[in-house]
Amino acid sequence: ITEGELYFKGGSIIGCLATRNGDYDDATGSSAVHKWTDGCGGAIYIQESGYCEMSGNATVAYCATTGLGVSRENFIWGRTYFQGKGGGVFVDAYNEKYGTFDLKDNASIHDCFAGNGGGVFLNSVGAVMNMSGSTSIYNCCAHAHWSNTQDQGGGAVYVSAGESSWAVFNMNGGKIYGNKARRGGNGVLVLG
Repeated sequence: ITEGELYFKGGSIIGCLATRNGDYDDATGSSAVHKWTDGCGGAIYIQESGYCEMSGNATVAYCATTGLGVSRENFIWGRTYFQGKGGGVFVDAYNEKYGTFDLKDNASIHDCFAGNGGGVFLNSVGAVMNMSGSTSIYNCCAHAHWSNTQDQGGGAVYVSAGESSWAVFNMNGGKIYGNKARRGGNGVLVLG
């Protein structure tokens, strides 16, 4: 979503895989090993004044960014390592145009995976996320290969900010539970 709006008020986005260069399988049983790529936003990518509202009973589930060893067998046995940001949703901004993501009502994000921000990744140049109502983010995971020391944080939400940039996560309701991160912030990781 670039400088547009998406109102996702019901239904589901299930089983998506973000990739940067098209190097992926559909996770139906192939055992191909993936290259290190940095796909972002397994289900939804919001940038440059883009706006997305997930409300009603909308669901994003079983989505991921690309990784190393992504296959059905490796995933079941815990040998899959993910690369990229925002297994479910990636919120970005550019040139003072801020992306915004609202999670409302009973909407949920679950069972999503990435190197950083298993559920949601807020990039450091003005990304905004508002979570309210009876929403939930659960069973998401930030899990990258052990040699990748940059990734592996924010099981549910990763908030990235720097010296001259900012990102905002407002939580006025909802639940974050059952998430895991290899390095830090099983629920929420805020870096700034």
